Amino acid sequence: MKSSELNLFFCVFFLLFLNQNTFSQPKAAKDLYQKGEFEFHLGSFVQANDFYDQALKIYPKYIEVFFSKGKIYFWQKKYTEANDFFQKTLNLQPKHAESLAYLGVIAYYEKNFDKAIDFLNQAIIQNSNLTIAYHYRAESYFEQGLNSLALNDYAKAIWIEPNTSELYFGKGRLLMLLEKWEEAEKNFSKAIELETRKVDYYRFRLEANFMLKNCEKMQKDFYFLEKKYPENLELHYYIIWIDCEIKAKNQQKALELLNKTLEIDNQNIDLYLKRANIYENQSAYQKAIQDFTKVLLVKENDTNLYQKVAYLYQKNNDLETALKFYQSSLLIDEKQPAIQYECGKILLHFKKKKEAKKYFINALNMDFPLENFDENAKKIIKKNIKMKLKDKK
Repeated sequence: MKSSELNLFFCVFFLLFLNQNTFSQPKAAKDLYQKGEFEFHLGSFVQANDFYDQALKIYPKYIEVFFSKGKIYFWQKKYTEANDFFQKTLNLQPKHAESLAYLGVIAYYEKNFDKAIDFLNQAIIQNSNLTIAYHYRAESYFEQGLNSLALNDYAKAIWIEPNTSELYFGKGRLLMLLEKWEEAEKNFSKAIELETRKVDYYRFRLEANFMLKNCEKMQKDFYFLEKKYPENLELHYYIIWIDCEIKAKNQQKALELLNKTLEIDNQNIDLYLKRANIYENQSAYQKAIQDFTKVLLVKENDTNLYQKVAYLYQKNNDLETALKFYQSSLLIDEKQPAIQYECGKILLHFKKKKEAKKYFINALNMDFPLENFDENAKKIIKKNIKMKLKDKK
């Protein structure tokens, strides 16, 4: 062996000898990193972090460990610590796409959408198939009202990962905002197909079908939620379902739901109003009166409600009470010719001609149509009618 070759051999041997620990350290660090990854995927973040810290003591520039520690803090919602470790990852590898993406997501959660989009743009430049980057850039665009850009990003994310339910749900929410109910419903259905345990998916699909007036599909989701997740079925969704049954003219079913919902919230005036209207349609006048009267306790200046109750008392042949409610309406607003006339009619029924005449004259002077006066009323105010006709000439 030549002298130069011999010298080279000894140099290499010496370097290997000096660095044998250096070559073994990454192997030991890698083993610890892999143990940490195993614990991370089990959700055992404390144990995972311990393995990661041991790996960093052996190999302080372990990029993957910095990134994994960042993810742990991210999932623990410790965004400041997560941000630090993603930045450390980028210090060692400036084009680390996943770190850029997570920094974008953190900015999104902090509602700094411009910053989020900037990081996510950088991530996509480094890796054009990074689903999380398209997903949260879409969400950021959505928050900024850039709906077309958001839809494009959802489409790209779904093309990359067609089996991720959150992407279809996010796209469905945006389509709801754009009032594209049918497309939204399809996306919510796809999200449910991929993940059957997310309550929000069912709730949003229920609302989409409500807008589509598809009671049959609504029924499926409503009763599923009522059976499986009753604690998540807010009053709002009962009201949606009630409205759907009313629109479908399923009054008995609507009535059953109203009775049940009023057990949950017996102070909800709108529910009493809906039930009162159903009772009226079913000619259950006394029950309708009771519910309308409860509404009146809150809406005490609503002339229409006084008239409604008065009318129902008339239908129930209680003219004396009907008169009181008509008169209460006139105390709020006396310029109601039709109500003036109704008061006159009731008083005439009780043979109180003098009082009836006053109401008939009021109606006439307020231009209540002459053809709507019956013959008995016309007789009482015959002179007033002639004067009215003369004035018109």
